[in-house]
Amino acid sequence: ASTTGNLWLGLLAAILLGFLASPARAEQWFLSYGYYFVLAGNILWVFAMARLYPGASKGLKQLAPWAMLCLVLTACIFLTSSPAWRVLSDETNLLGVSQGMYRALSPVAYTKALVTQTDFVPLATATAHRPLEFPFLVSLLHCLTGFRPGNAFLLNGIATFACLFTAFLLATRFAPAKLAWLAPVLLAVSPIFVLSATSGGYEILSIAFTLAAFLVLAKHLASPSAHSLEGLFLTLVLLAQTRYES
Repeated sequence: ASTTGNLWLGLLAAILLGFLASPARAEQWFLSYGYYFVLAGNILWVFAMARLYPGASKGLKQLAPWAMLCLVLTACIFLTSSPAWRVLSDETNLLGVSQGMYRALSPVAYTKALVTQTDFVPLATATAHRPLEFPFLVSLLHCLTGFRPGNAFLLNGIATFACLFTAFLLATRFAPAKLAWLAPVLLAVSPIFVLSATSGGYEILSIAFTLAAFLVLAKHLASPSAHSLEGLFLTLVLLAQTRYES
């Protein structure tokens, strides 16, 4: 009950903050705190999934062959279609925002900068106008490797594996494993899925969170609980922060 109450309070606070502030003040808050809200959402989601699937690590051994299948399918996708920028303005804008989140912890894209051998001096920025989940996750990869445009493709490679494996897990709720393996295979041979997987856009990450939401929903419908409701709510929050059409 307390978890459900906290969810409603958080939703009410978000609505009030979104509608009571002036556009200029809302943009100021977005630039100052947007990164930290997305960070908090991801941390809460990780903890919610850990509570929802406490014994997940014990079942990894049984799922290892199917995870390997999804890994092989992911490799085949990237061997079949080389990573490339498909929709240049959208994908490079997302990459630009990831650079702003990496360098300034703020959802901005640098539109003009002075670059030397040792310094990067921003001269002009633009506020991000797309959801922040994809550039946020790319910025985390930048933290590990330094700023690299290829990190957008790396994230989509990880998201592709997540899509295929989640599709398998979702299928096992309705069919035995000897049939459920067809779900990731059929997904992997879809041409639009292959092109999206090897792009620098947010479509594959959106599909991953959509499948995760259905997986948690199936668990909640089979055995309703506060933990499953919390997990579903937070998954939908991250889905909404991935692609605005979601």
